[in-house]
Amino acid sequence: MMRRVMGLVAVCAFALTSGLHAQTLVTSGTYSGNGHQYYIYDAAGIDWATAQAFAVNMGGYLATITDAGENAFVASLNSSVFAGQRWLGGFQPQGETNPLANWQWVTGEAWGYTNWSPGEPNDFYGPGSEQQVAIGLHSPTSWNDEGNLNGIRGFVVEVVPEPASMVALSVGLAGLLGLRRRRK
Repeated sequence: MMRRVMGLVAVCAFALTSGLHAQTLVTSGTYSGNGHQYYIYDAAGIDWATAQAFAVNMGGYLATITDAGENAFVASLNSSVFAGQRWLGGFQPQGETNPLANWQWVTGEAWGYTNWSPGEPNDFYGPGSEQQVAIGLHSPTSWNDEGNLNGIRGFVVEVVPEPASMVALSVGLAGLLGLRRRRK
């Protein structure tokens, strides 16, 4: 029985880790325009969905860029390390075949600001072939619709910091609970 359990554990561990890529944090910074924190990760060839899952696991999401200042900030972080295309949080719904239509951010924020490279988005490999956004094509600030993983260097994670008041409240409540337990 123990042998079966150990075998099952080994199979589950392999299944959980076989699709993972090595992610290396290479730089980070806080954008003064919104107070959000940005983390640049190296993970050559990582697919968009895996990068987004990693971002969510660390309490954030693939970065959403809503103005030129934010775009320049993220591009400067990316350029400060080995540049290359990195995933952002923009995507088209599965099955969208018009490269110009229905772009969205993972957060549901309005899709207003864009900074596509000339000729992008274009579904280079055919209709519906490139449905995620990467930054860093042709210049550090320009965007590309991407689906072909060969050009992806990594991804950008955006984290909205928890307000200090919530942290203070949590610490205070934990202290009160500790005192209450101590008295019993």
